[in-house]
Amino acid sequence: MKVLTVDYRNPEAPAQFAESLKRTGFAVIRNHPLPQDLIASVFADWKNYFESGDKMADKFDAKTQAGYFPFKSENAKDSKVKDLKEFFHLFTETPLPASVPVRTKELYGKMTDFAIELLGWVQNNTPDAIRNEFSIPLTEMIQGSRETLLRPIHYPPLTGAEEEGAIRAAAH
Repeated sequence: MKVLTVDYRNPEAPAQFAESLKRTGFAVIRNHPLPQDLIASVFADWKNYFESGDKMADKFDAKTQAGYFPFKSENAKDSKVKDLKEFFHLFTETPLPASVPVRTKELYGKMTDFAIELLGWVQNNTPDAIRNEFSIPLTEMIQGSRETLLRPIHYPPLTGAEEEGAIRAAAH
């Protein structure tokens, strides 16, 4: 299985992206339009958040599944051992934790716009017989969706006292 690395600026990028998805289910995109400095800043913001004691005030809502999920709160399907991670579920309408700057929402918006563009690439490279069966255009599937989320994840350092078989994230 060879996952293609697609150059976003290449005129053939849409077709290459769709072909890689068709063959492997994956693609790597370089020279994408997401600002690297914004990505780095958001990563640093969430690193600080996970290292703070403030996170417990943001514990997830069982109904909406939005908010902070503490360390060892999740295990993959068919796994008896909890994953060694903590994370935050952020939906478009989820308020940010007080200590996390608003640039997270900026990045979330830019990533959503990029996802819509990539869905357009897939749609435009889908055979007509299949595309005609789509209930709505792929580009409309995530616009305004309340199901799309950003999931910052933190994998705390291992102590050596972890339960046998515990891993950071089981296959899922």
